[in-house]
Amino acid sequence: MVYGNDTSCLSGLLRPALCAAPGNILEVIDYSSIEARVLFWLANAPETELFKNRDIYCEMAEKIYGYAVAKETHPDERDMGKRAILGLGYGMGAAKFLDTCSQFGAKVTGNFAESVVQTYRKWLTSVPKLWSDLERHMVSAVNGSITILRNKFEFRKIDADVYLQLPSGRRLRYNGLHIRDRETPWGEVRPQLHYYTERAPTYKWALDSTYGGKLAENVASATARDIMLDAALRIEKELPNHRTVLTVHDELVFEVPEGEADLQAICDIMSTPPKWARGLPLAVDGWVGKRYNKK
Repeated sequence: MVYGNDTSCLSGLLRPALCAAPGNILEVIDYSSIEARVLFWLANAPETELFKNRDIYCEMAEKIYGYAVAKETHPDERDMGKRAILGLGYGMGAAKFLDTCSQFGAKVTGNFAESVVQTYRKWLTSVPKLWSDLERHMVSAVNGSITILRNKFEFRKIDADVYLQLPSGRRLRYNGLHIRDRETPWGEVRPQLHYYTERAPTYKWALDSTYGGKLAENVASATARDIMLDAALRIEKELPNHRTVLTVHDELVFEVPEGEADLQAICDIMSTPPKWARGLPLAVDGWVGKRYNKK
């Protein structure tokens, strides 16, 4: 009667249930659009520079609608631009994009969804090229070749597995990667990469397939993780009173004694990319408080 749906109420209390120990305080800092930034950087996209001084969501919205878009005066258009930037970077098609928009309450037509997908791919041509390049190099690795892509990735086969080395030097392993025919969602039978993985909910080994867009998601997510972990380690080294207590998606949470918080120092470190990610524009924002929450 007081709070409405009890499940929603309880789920909303999960975050603030986490609080700093007596005498301590939490510093919570999150990266802004880190996966999109990393994806553009990995693709060597010229549009990466837009992240430094422009609103990339407004830029995308302007391409979609054909007129100037500002955050303050065109919230709906900017929101569509945001959905495109965050949703279409890994090969999502029109049908899936339409479904995604519906889930968030945005009523669009199939034709509009198709136009958004094509607008994204025509404007950000470097991203679809990354999809195809990743898939092509993985196929070469399956056939035994050792290749380098954009001086950022290395592909090599060891025994039955293929290893994709990230810019950080960390490797992603694709267990038993091989090629076999598979029917696509649109009914075409074509050769596709397959590998073995632990699949939820049973977490038993099962055969799965992959493609360029999914590979792009793998490398972008993994690289974003490496950037965040590198920042956490640098912060703990340079600011010994800071202790990493939690990571949530693109957020780092530190616990420090009250009165010793240094939010600006943390933001400076987190917005400075590692040496292996030179040229990657990063942006962060944060807050200080006793209880963890979603600001």
